[in-house]
Amino acid sequence: MPTLDVNYGKDLKALIFDLDEKACKQALFGMVEILTQHPSILRNVFMELVSDGRDYHKARTASQV
Repeated sequence: MPTLDVNYGKDLKALIFDLDEKACKQALFGMVEILTQHPSILRNVFMELVSDGRDYHKARTASQV
């Protein structure tokens, strides 16, 4: 099974660092949903879940301003 490229991993960590608690929960809930049907989460799907969490965080903070 391939591992993450170091730079790709750094990019993912930066995206995750910017998430608030609710966005993290949204991403984790998505992962649980996938893992109830499949034995693992593919890298691209994981990235999509993190990106969705980031978009959720941005939308929530924008609506609070």
